[in-house]
Amino acid sequence: MRRSYFVGGLSALWGLWTLLPGNSFGISPAFARMAQIRPEETWGAFALVFGLGLVIASLRAMKRTEIVLAILCAFFWDFVIVAFALAQAMALGTPT
Repeated sequence: MRRSYFVGGLSALWGLWTLLPGNSFGISPAFARMAQIRPEETWGAFALVFGLGLVIASLRAMKRTEIVLAILCAFFWDFVIVAFALAQAMALGTPT
């Protein structure tokens, strides 16, 4: 599946970015919710492992592994999206 390469590559790159030295989560208040649950190194490790695993499973045509890792990546990115949406909704305040 070509989408698996994209999602896996994106997850791996995002994971690598959060594992780099520095405070990646400090650049935006949207990461605050995620930082309350786990440190950024943990999030980066999850994303990197899931992403690289998905790319490798896609290259080796390991369909069941690819499906499982695609589902894990989907749950991971769903959580990131919800955390960002909640942080942005709180930043905007109440509607007038």
